[in-house]
Amino acid sequence: MLMKIFTTLLLVFIPAGTQSGARGQAVISPAVIPVPLTKLEAFAAKTGTLLATETYSLLGIYGEHSCNIRVQVIIMYEIGREAEKVQGLRVEITDSTRKNMVAAYIDLDELENLSKAINSMLDLNRQGTSFTNPASKELFFSSTGGLKIAMVQRDTEKKLIVTHLFAGGSCVVNRDTSVIELKTGIDKVLQDLR
Repeated sequence: MLMKIFTTLLLVFIPAGTQSGARGQAVISPAVIPVPLTKLEAFAAKTGTLLATETYSLLGIYGEHSCNIRVQVIIMYEIGREAEKVQGLRVEITDSTRKNMVAAYIDLDELENLSKAINSMLDLNRQGTSFTNPASKELFFSSTGGLKIAMVQRDTEKKLIVTHLFAGGSCVVNRDTSVIELKTGIDKVLQDLR
């Protein structure tokens, strides 16, 4: 039943002059449903069973131009099979208008590598490997779900840039204290959920 909903067809009108159809002719094409990339997304797409989702607020970070990064702990399980939990984070990036929001999921098994990456980002310095003084240096971590966290250093200024690889949208944070809060939060989740 759910598959029928996902494969609902859309009517698309092709403008004049295209090879696919005559002027005003309707062409039917299937709706595009993205494939789940993370364990959390795949679990949420299960059908025919009663699923439960617990969401806990972890932290919020405000960036430049009033953008916002909201991090939540997500725990999902099937009712009657509570011991088989799928856990991780949901990271929402919202722009200054609060109208555009994109979310990415990070599975629990990716969090340790993310924590190590943020640690390296905090230690970032501009020493280059090929030349003595690069104009800028960037370290980045990309999650399976499309979240990209990058630390960019230009001269003495460091900025954390959080983006979504597949949906656009980004938030720039220029305070090390916010990055430290993010790392501390991820480490707490690792400690509490394992």
